[in-house]
Amino acid sequence: MKPIVFIEQAQSKGDDRAIALQMDNTNIFLLADGAGGFSGGSEAAEYFVSFWGSYLKKHSDISDPLVLEKIMRNLDHEMALDFSCGETTGIVAFVREKIVFGASVGDSQSWLFNSEFKQELTFLQHRKPLLGSGDSIPVSFGPYKLDGTLLVGSDGLFNYTSLANIENILNQEWENIPQLLVDLVRLRSGQLQDDISFILHSE
Repeated sequence: MKPIVFIEQAQSKGDDRAIALQMDNTNIFLLADGAGGFSGGSEAAEYFVSFWGSYLKKHSDISDPLVLEKIMRNLDHEMALDFSCGETTGIVAFVREKIVFGASVGDSQSWLFNSEFKQELTFLQHRKPLLGSGDSIPVSFGPYKLDGTLLVGSDGLFNYTSLANIENILNQEWENIPQLLVDLVRLRSGQLQDDISFILHSE
């Protein structure tokens, strides 16, 4: 099925970014959540996805998650030198031939759900320092066999509902899942407590 990318802002200026790219036989998912409360959060998130979008046009054949980790370390230092940049979480995930791998920093998360189990792919990541600090510690993940549904999301989703609720929604019709996930975290007023972004992919 075609990957689904969803973003909804809680305020007029959102700090979340999410992009799905397809290059040759590889799906590449990028997600960033700029640090709120500090200047440059949205700029940092935009920097992250823009960098990878350009870089991967020439290097989409990467097959080692440790390479992604190293690139993110270099990117962190590059962002720290840009005074327009604040800080952001970041996840880059590759899916190729039913294998998923990637690298991440922060409290955005990547999960694999199937009928038998659920697994957080980003469980070893460092929540802080964030990308753009110059001191972040990106951590690679995978390779894992992708058998089920991959969910890459910001804390606007994971902080305001349970994994059990999310898992139940993922069993619904594919086209209905995005709205159902957002409804899990929407207040009765219709507002969101935080920006929400996620990418869904199923094999």
